[in-house]
Amino acid sequence: LPGNSLICPHKHALWTRMLYTVTKVWTRMYLGYVTPDDVKWKWTSIRQKKDEWISQFLARERQAWQGLSSCLSFRKMQLPSGYDRAVQLLSAVNPDLRKGYNDYIRTERVDVDTLRYEDVANQLVIIETTQSMKFPWDQSADQANKTQSKKGNTKHESGGGKWSGGGTGGKWAGGGN
Repeated sequence: LPGNSLICPHKHALWTRMLYTVTKVWTRMYLGYVTPDDVKWKWTSIRQKKDEWISQFLARERQAWQGLSSCLSFRKMQLPSGYDRAVQLLSAVNPDLRKGYNDYIRTERVDVDTLRYEDVANQLVIIETTQSMKFPWDQSADQANKTQSKKGNTKHESGGGKWSGGGTGGKWAGGGN
């Protein structure tokens, strides 16, 4: 090689240093440099978007988790526990799913201290599936509520009375007991 005579006495040390420098530049150029705080913030700031399926959100959360895991493992730092990950997941999902999971915990009497990420993720998928089921009577009830809200909070009962008011209060007038 040209210039080999210049590095011959210290051949191994120089080649090692050159390889180290090239590798460092290459990895920084292609992988980017991130700090543990950056990837932890990225993971904790992820939220389920409106009208986003839970499976799509879980894929984004897993991708952020893998980035956090890689960064912390490379630096020999401890990852958040499975419990911490489960709590983070529940705080990041839409309120309807969170409420559904809370109801599940209460009815099944799940010990909150034993939450695991995999169990929480699987149950959230089940809850979303259950919540997205639509029945014929749901549609008619939704339409009736929309029609009723357009009329201005009027409630008819068998006694012939009406609730009068424009949504800010009112009184029961007529019929009844």
